[in-house]
Formats: sequence, structure tokens, C-alpha cells
Amino acid sequence: MKDVILYEQQLRDGIGRVCGKVAILWGGTKSDEPKSYMELACDDYVKHADCNKYIDHRLSFPWLIVVIKGLSEVNFERYTIDEYPNAKVYISRHPLLDKDKVETIGEMAILVGGVGTNKPNEIVNSAVKKYISGGVKYNELIDKNLDNPWVRVIITNIDQIPFKNYTTQQL
Repeated sequence: MKDVILYEQQLRDGIGRVCGKVAILWGGTKSDEPKSYMELACDDYVKHADCNKYIDHRLSFPWLIVVIKGLSEVNFERYTIDEYPNAKVYISRHPLLDKDKVETIGEMAILVGGVGTNKPNEIVNSAVKKYISGGVKYNELIDKNLDNPWVRVIITNIDQIPFKNYTTQQL
């Protein structure tokens, strides 16, 4: 699809084995209906693969979709937050790499928390607030279907990511 750029990277588990893939799709900036345009691009990229899709947490930035395949296989570590010290919150961190320059340019963090409580949004919001402290530029994403308040995806330094034109790549 024209007007869509893509960044892809393999995900690794706690011992370095490839366990999944993340794709960041950005585009639709020339479309009158960017949300629909990006949903079509995402569906074309994903085909029928089992994956999780994430969109802007404010629902106000329809040009960005993050796709994660293999989420259940990634390694999560306990993440303690002061406001809810007994809450079960977990984080999985993945460096985003510029393969051409062989350097880390950002990070994707997957935060999970508040499962089994009546305050999942508050707990995960606190975890996000702790993670992003320090003024780093970030994008916060939520489940595309809006039915999973326990998971947030944070992408840092998205403006440094070396996107490629989306042509025929698939998840």
C-alpha cells in the first residue's frame, strides 16, 4: 500500500531465542480516512496470523498501529510501582534496533498489570507513569479492540526508527 511505512523486528525470549515479531505500521497521512486506511494496511500485512494489535491510547492518532506476534512467549519480569506495591505488574522490554547502524534507537516496553483487580486502568497508568519518567519521547498504545485494560505498549523514540516502505511484507 502506498503511504505506509513499516518497521519490523524479531522478539526474543529471556534466553535469546526468537519467539515473535513486532511490526510498527505508520501511514495514511494522505487519506481522508486514515483509521480505515491503516486498518486495511494492517489486515493486509497480518493476513490471518495470530497476533495482537495496538493503537494510540487516546484514540486520536490513527496513523500508527503496532502488531505483536508471539506475545505469550516473551519474557516478563516483575515491575514494582509505589502507588500499588502489592499489585502484580510485569514488564517486557525490547530494544528497537537500527540494523544498518547496529545501534539501539529506542525501546518497546509491554506493561501488564491489574489483572483480577477492580482498578486495572489505574494500576497500568501508574506503571506507565513510572516507566516514562525522565522526559523521554514515547507513544502509548492500547489493545485495538479496547477490551484489554491490563496491557499497554510503550514505544520510545519513534522518530528515530528506520522505517521502510511497506510493499509486500507479511507478519
